[in-house]
Amino acid sequence: MTTATAEDKACAAFNAYLAAKKRAETTLSFQDGREAAKAWVTFLEFYLPHVSAMPDTKIIPLHRR
Repeated sequence: MTTATAEDKACAAFNAYLAAKKRAETTLSFQDGREAAKAWVTFLEFYLPHVSAMPDTKIIPLHRR
């Protein structure tokens, strides 16, 4: 038995999004659209966690005039 790689999981998430998107386009249902949006976010989370993290920065106060 083989374990799924990260790319396999991302591919499965993308395929789930495509299926949800097709259903939403067919039914034109708001709920199906929301499910497609959730599937898209699930797919994006395979690539965004390292991008969306805030970098270590210092906040420099700006003086108002």
